Amino acid sequence: MKKLICAALICAAPVVNAEFWDGNKLYSNINGTVGVGTSAALGFVIGVHDVGEGVLHCSPTTATAGQVRDVVSQYLNEFPSLRHNAAHVLVNRALQRVWPCPAKGNPT
Repeated sequence: MKKLICAALICAAPVVNAEFWDGNKLYSNINGTVGVGTSAALGFVIGVHDVGEGVLHCSPTTATAGQVRDVVSQYLNEFPSLRHNAAHVLVNRALQRVWPCPAKGNPT
């Protein structure tokens, strides 16, 4: 019975189309009309933000998701020649530019 349930769940699982975004795709979605694309772009940006927070960039604890999205959107708008790069790289560059982490001293 367990095998039948597992097989049914596997067959019923939604198909996921994984793809890597470049800056052009992110820029298009982040600045599009409200819908699935803009929601996906916001989720992407927040995911990259959360992974790099405290290591690659140090945003204020009061920064909102909209503010993070706006920082990335402004960066992509300001540097269109870089949009061919991987979107996660561009998000991190944008966040590092605005919210760099403080330099850490050498351990003694």
